[in-house]
Amino acid sequence: MRVVTYNIQFSRGRDGVTDLRRIADTVREADIIGLQEVERFWQRSGEADQPAELMALLPTYHAVFGCYYDVDASSVAPDGTVANRRRQFGNMLLSRWPIQWVRQHPLPKTHYHDAFNMHQGALEAVIVPEGHAPVRVIVLHLAYISMEKGDAERCAQLDHVLEVLNRREHEGAAWSGPNDIAGDDWSQGLSAPDNPASALIMGDFNMVPGSAPYVRMITAQAGDHTIVDSWKAAGYRARDGFTYPLDEARYGRPGIKLDYIFLTDDLAQGVERAWIDNDAPGSDHQPYWIEIA
Repeated sequence: MRVVTYNIQFSRGRDGVTDLRRIADTVREADIIGLQEVERFWQRSGEADQPAELMALLPTYHAVFGCYYDVDASSVAPDGTVANRRRQFGNMLLSRWPIQWVRQHPLPKTHYHDAFNMHQGALEAVIVPEGHAPVRVIVLHLAYISMEKGDAERCAQLDHVLEVLNRREHEGAAWSGPNDIAGDDWSQGLSAPDNPASALIMGDFNMVPGSAPYVRMITAQAGDHTIVDSWKAAGYRARDGFTYPLDEARYGRPGIKLDYIFLTDDLAQGVERAWIDNDAPGSDHQPYWIEIA
């Protein structure tokens, strides 16, 4: 099973060109795809409905979009007719297998007087790979605020995600219990869905190895499971590699690592490969891949 996470920066590449086809071509060999910075109806991306366009470019995938930054972009005609439109920005999950159920989790946000900050979120889903046990997938994007200022906010956001994982048994899945309510079958004849402990947590964490939020993740529990950095599970040091290129002459290093795939320890045992696609030109980030047996 191949998994990739990619902050696509609304498909604006290092050359300044906005091109969703490059994004689709980069990720189409994956089984599970987590994307961040997907948007709808922004002027900078040509007022495009990017989730719809990505689904058209990747027609063999099941897909869901979760928006967390959602503001008015409607217009009113002279006769008063409203053309309803929302300017949205968020995460997207695509899967070769059906996405059983989905929840969206807005993450805590801090107001700063001297820096732009915006709502971010986590998209939670359950996927059942054919012939295998179900797995929970969380695609997230943490606060963009600088490392020095924003780590406390990112820790609070991760605490929220970890709480979601640890409420699993208490909450159950999308529905549970008897299907009949006053004669209506709310399940439409389906069995109660899975609610697995095994989990992938991936996305743009805007943190570097050794930082407080990174330590929060690798020391966390998800039920009976510990959480593992897939990069380390593949045999690399946490600080090796980078997913966000930098001007080496200016910063003294070629890049930093901001994008991760964390796993519960049962899945981490199956990590066979991990790699960063440093040649992908479609964004200011690079896609990060893993392969699980």
